Amino acid sequence: MAALNRFISHIENDSPLACIFGDQHFVGYFLAEHLKQRGCSILDHSKLDGKIDYIFYIWSGKSKEALQVLNLAVQKKAKLLMALPADQPEIRQLLLQQTCLPKIDYRLVLYGKIYGPRMPKAEYSSIENISLVAPALLFVSDLVYGLTKAMFAVGTTSKTFALLPTEQQRFLASEKNLDDLGWRPQVNLAEGIAITKRYFAGPDVQRQSFSAAPTATAPKNIRPKPAEQGSHPPRPSRFRHLPYFLVLLLTLFSPFIITAFIIIFGLVFLRSSQSLFLQGKFSTAAKHAHISQKSLSFIRPLYDPIPAFLHLAGLSSAANQTEKLFRIAQTGSSTLITASSCAGMAETAFASVLDQSADPQAAGNLFPELAFCLDKTHIRLSYLEMDSLHTSLGKRFSFLPEARRQLYFAKSIAPHFSDLLGINSPKSYLVLFQNNAELRPTGGFIGSYGILYFNQGKLADFEVKDVYWADGQLKGHVEPPAELKKYLGEATWYLRDSNWDPDFPISAARAAWFLEKETGRAVDGVIAVNLYLVQNLLSHLGEIYLSDFNETITSANLFEKAEYHSETNFFPGSTQKQDFLGSLAAALLEEIKIAPPDKQISLLKSVWEVAEQKDLSLYLKNQTLEEMILTLGWGGEVRSLSCSLPQNCLADNLMIVESNVGINKANYFLRRSLNHRLNLTPAGVLEETATLDYHNTSQSQIFPAGRYKSYLRFYLPASAIIDSLRLEDEQGKLLKTYQDNEMVRQVEHNRQSLGCLIEIPVSAKRRLVLNYHQKTYFTPGTATFLYLLQKQPGIIDDQFSVNFSAPDNIVIIRAQPGGSQENNYAVSDKFDKDIFFELNFTQK
Repeated sequence: MAALNRFISHIENDSPLACIFGDQHFVGYFLAEHLKQRGCSILDHSKLDGKIDYIFYIWSGKSKEALQVLNLAVQKKAKLLMALPADQPEIRQLLLQQTCLPKIDYRLVLYGKIYGPRMPKAEYSSIENISLVAPALLFVSDLVYGLTKAMFAVGTTSKTFALLPTEQQRFLASEKNLDDLGWRPQVNLAEGIAITKRYFAGPDVQRQSFSAAPTATAPKNIRPKPAEQGSHPPRPSRFRHLPYFLVLLLTLFSPFIITAFIIIFGLVFLRSSQSLFLQGKFSTAAKHAHISQKSLSFIRPLYDPIPAFLHLAGLSSAANQTEKLFRIAQTGSSTLITASSCAGMAETAFASVLDQSADPQAAGNLFPELAFCLDKTHIRLSYLEMDSLHTSLGKRFSFLPEARRQLYFAKSIAPHFSDLLGINSPKSYLVLFQNNAELRPTGGFIGSYGILYFNQGKLADFEVKDVYWADGQLKGHVEPPAELKKYLGEATWYLRDSNWDPDFPISAARAAWFLEKETGRAVDGVIAVNLYLVQNLLSHLGEIYLSDFNETITSANLFEKAEYHSETNFFPGSTQKQDFLGSLAAALLEEIKIAPPDKQISLLKSVWEVAEQKDLSLYLKNQTLEEMILTLGWGGEVRSLSCSLPQNCLADNLMIVESNVGINKANYFLRRSLNHRLNLTPAGVLEETATLDYHNTSQSQIFPAGRYKSYLRFYLPASAIIDSLRLEDEQGKLLKTYQDNEMVRQVEHNRQSLGCLIEIPVSAKRRLVLNYHQKTYFTPGTATFLYLLQKQPGIIDDQFSVNFSAPDNIVIIRAQPGGSQENNYAVSDKFDKDIFFELNFTQK
């Protein structure tokens, strides 16, 4: 028992806390039951002093109550969902006009006529004899499903959703601000009416109380018979009752033993299913998940009394954790079943893209099914993540937030696969091959490009060209940016230099414009690929042999081989570079096509990682799809962080953009580290120092190595005041202080831009230091500081750190992500993606 108590002592019962206001007897009742099944604790209205994670409000006809709930959500900083009748827009407008609404994480849900068990008796009489062809009603379970999805799904903050049957959705056709939840009713009218009628037709169930049975008394004056004379009864064995005791123990504990055995059996198959899924064996993974699901469902009746037994034994914490773990196993098996189904569909659909003999119509039909399957998996994964919170297995499910984010990306873009892959009309995309060994604003110098052409869902053609072939066909003169003209000596602007703007949507649109002007070819989108992506693909696929060049290409020798075939013996009109890259691209596509499923999964992970590191950027001319790409973070735009609060808030932005203008590949030999220090003074001035340390490891001036010459731009807040910009050697000796005529100041992308030229000699180390400051206007009380450091595509700093410090009278009360100490906050990691943090602090 002591060991059991020790085991239980480290388990915390910290379930998410939810509170339901408004309707408590109908929708609220079923919502509460559903939330409890998902692991939430439902708070009583008399116990609202502590923390509340989620607040649900079901319209009860009282505007005053709705406003009180809204204020409670602000006070508790809880996630809020307000379910309102769709036919009363004035209620919605009243809530949207409240000034406190933008301060909280809220969502609105509109609904129509709801029916089902426990509905008001007066309302039931109106539907008791309803025609099954009458305008559709919404069954209560469908509403509850929609409410929980709106609360727990990703990306629902500040949005309004309509949960209406298809027949009634036309009544909200004029609404412009409704969002799509991906929800659809599951219970048809006939089925729902039948369930409701059975409920109201049933007899009232009266609870009965039973008194304890009287205790039986033993008969008196019963003596054992005397032993017969001369007889000597055998001495009873000390263990004569042991068999009975063992049988009794086995009888008492057999439900526990059987339950434990079958649960372990189910968990073994669940773990096996997960492993098989990661190996790309989706069909077998689904079978194992089904076995796990069936075994857990089979044992559920035997398992159900166990938590009650633990509660009676005073082990409530263990009972709650046991129930959570059992539910995790059930949710995990159902999630793996749907995930395996989705993966199998995706495998079939995308295999047909590369297979010219496949039926295009079949692939076109699969994409809508895949979109629905991904949405269903995303919901179940959300439930699994919620169930895994506050359990002893939390660390084992630490991958869930990232997996759910990846799934959100897939489910968001899946409905558009048919359009993107040219099912209905041909689509073509410009692929910019950016060599980040010669760094440029969006990743690297555009030495070559390709055209991806899709028709009827097939990759019909992929042609690779040398960029100089296209640039040689430009007719007329296009004036280049002043700095490009000054430092590169280019009199005319061409496709190869079209990515001079760090905002990829602008540079991509410009590249598409140049391509059309130079070659007459129009495209539907632009894809920028840095050298890192190809290296990552090769690291997963292994070496590739190019028979036309008698070369074996690996991730380690890619740069050297690409440079050799691009630059050696190059002459105007030569096609050796495009021939080499075209051969490499064709070989990569063929390897991807024949790769086993487990390797294809690792390739997808690799592409995802590279895109997260901004070495893959996308631009689509379709504005709806482009906005989706930007929302998902793959659009490569220059972002500007801003405060939503009117006062006591400061947003700080920094982005450093470099452009190699030395006409060499010196970035391959360059090592760079970045440190950004921020100091809030007692006077309320934010003093900032950005320090860049460079080491040019080139050993000579011979191409592709050499002197690093870069036009560098700092993108700062518009309110920043420049104090100094200086260049030092590795000992800290001042080499140069930049004067006004050596710096270019502009306003770009709602930022202040400060440009300068920096040169790092061969084998030298240099340090560039920028000092600037901003005035803050914090008033007494809680203040917020937002910070965004944006990464330039094509570069990864070897060392990186951000340090924030404040006066002693300032205390940081909240930091996201965590890591603050009193009045200091530090981030030190690899700078391979954008860095964001939020600090809330107050005065002592």
